[in-house]
Amino acid sequence: MWCAEKRCLTNNHLLGGGLSRFLPSGAASCQNAGYSLLCPAFFCRRKQSIMTIRSCSVFCGSRPGHDPAHMQVARALGTALGEAGLTLVYGGGTAGLMGAVADATLLAGGTVKGIIPRFLEAQEILHEGVTDLEVTEDMPSRKARLFEEADAYVILPGGFGTFDEFMEVLVNRQLGLSQRPIIILNTNGWADPLIALLQATQAQGFADAGAETLYEVVTDVPSVMRRLKKPSRA
Repeated sequence: MWCAEKRCLTNNHLLGGGLSRFLPSGAASCQNAGYSLLCPAFFCRRKQSIMTIRSCSVFCGSRPGHDPAHMQVARALGTALGEAGLTLVYGGGTAGLMGAVADATLLAGGTVKGIIPRFLEAQEILHEGVTDLEVTEDMPSRKARLFEEADAYVILPGGFGTFDEFMEVLVNRQLGLSQRPIIILNTNGWADPLIALLQATQAQGFADAGAETLYEVVTDVPSVMRRLKKPSRA
């Protein structure tokens, strides 16, 4: 269930029912009390600081896809990030949408951090022109670094790897491990089936009512940039 402010996700089953009995007198919600549920140890005291977004991880395909609009939007996003002075964090390759967003960011004078696992160096043709290239030992460590280095996450069209990255940051936010914004850029409706799946999960009782607030859906690059310019919770 959600707290009274619909910001902190809580779990009545783990708590034995009745969240209110765990909160200080007069606290309207777990958010007001300064608590987050992180694990079965129940609560840890956690101050959620307000931060300015300075870096953004973009999860997207290493293929261009069939719709030319996807490559165009990847380039437009990279240009906007570079012009805004936001660091792009991405998967480190030159192919597909990944390469397009990185090249456009660099051309706009921006900073790009690429993170790629060693075994994909040859397959994805690592981008040697990025500002900072980090090679990890495996996929889990690559994902961990993509998550750690960013203040926000933007989801562009992609395949199974993109879905994997999106789902992991979504679960992290659901569990209260992160409050970083998750933005789906739904170019030409590519993400409609994904959004329908998320909604069906809620409708069938496998996700809480209000879980749609864990992510945001926009349809163009200016909307992404407006969101990234807003202060966010760490």
